[in-house]
Amino acid sequence: MYAASILLPGRTSTRTSLGLSAITRPRRRHWAACILALGIVIVSGTSGLAHRVDASPERDRTIDGVQCGRTEYFVSHEHQYVALYQNGRHLNLPAHIGIMDTCLYWLHVHDSSYPGGVNILHNELPNHRSFTLGAFLDIWHYWGRQTGGDPSFLNALGHTSTLHIFYNGKPWTRSYRSIPLRRHAVIYLEIGTPVVPPKPYDFSALKKFESPT
Repeated sequence: MYAASILLPGRTSTRTSLGLSAITRPRRRHWAACILALGIVIVSGTSGLAHRVDASPERDRTIDGVQCGRTEYFVSHEHQYVALYQNGRHLNLPAHIGIMDTCLYWLHVHDSSYPGGVNILHNELPNHRSFTLGAFLDIWHYWGRQTGGDPSFLNALGHTSTLHIFYNGKPWTRSYRSIPLRRHAVIYLEIGTPVVPPKPYDFSALKKFESPT
């Protein structure tokens, strides 16, 4: 047996003679308290972090194979013109479709300061791939939910029974989602009547930005 003098918590001076096992018990309790406190801090910090991550919108998710990149890519850079009409009235695409806070989708729209304005769909990819209009519409839908962008035409498109589609001046009889996004395609989506005849679009101001064919 070992004799020891220890200062007990809450007392100014108390001498006692204890066995070794009795001496180690307070130390064990002390370390147990420290470990418990550390565990609470770690769990609290981790829980807070997990909560913040879960609460943040997933702004860079891949949609229909289209990724949201941290920069613009120009390995494949092409454009299409998209014309929207509702009951004979022309509607612009909302500016900045596909442009998020921290990334921009390979398929996106700029604003009126860019050549061609807001109705030009930009395809800026790090590789040579092709997508369909359905992918762009899904990006528009997701972008609108994340940023508060105008979804009115998309909502009408999903519920209309009168839709006229033109692709490069000719009627498109298949699903509008299957329209291929090829270089310089001219796409008309018209809800209701009267139907506005499609016109060719001049892409000459955009050619200098495009990748070689």
